[in-house]
Amino acid sequence: MPNSYTEQEQLLIVLFQALVNDIRYSNNFIFGLLKEVTLSKKVIVDIDGARLELSASHNDQYTLHINSVDALAHASFISKGDYLREVVAGTITLDHAISSNKILLKGALEDLLGIYRLVVGLLVEGPTSPHLRALWDSFDKNWPQTVPLGMLIDLDVQQVSDYFTDLDVNAEIKNVEITY
Repeated sequence: MPNSYTEQEQLLIVLFQALVNDIRYSNNFIFGLLKEVTLSKKVIVDIDGARLELSASHNDQYTLHINSVDALAHASFISKGDYLREVVAGTITLDHAISSNKILLKGALEDLLGIYRLVVGLLVEGPTSPHLRALWDSFDKNWPQTVPLGMLIDLDVQQVSDYFTDLDVNAEIKNVEITY
């Protein structure tokens, strides 16, 4: 079967495989989160139209499976590379990117919370891990920048104030401020 992956999809395949191999040997906690989130599940990732289906199995060892995707299949994770750059650079928070639909996630709440924990773990480890930093630098250097990044948004403005509006949370609880 001929290779039908786009250049961007090929880059994502290399980066996903390198990410799994890196955390497999360097961070047991994040690797445990990865297994928890991915084993026996499938997700379709769409970044700037580069679409891949990811799944994982654990026979003798953890294996990440990456497949091409039918154009009509619904993606579970949709974003633009520029928005990912903003999150990694710290110009917007992950919560702001999700609440403003810069990152769209679809799935069961338990799965979404697991993915969130995994991503936060990777964001925390990224600055101190030379391997994660190199992976990010490779993405940043090789992924096309489609939209010029705007002005930096003040982090105080990005706080998600009504993330669960349907829960009817008391105003005293919603407006609690924690100072350090």
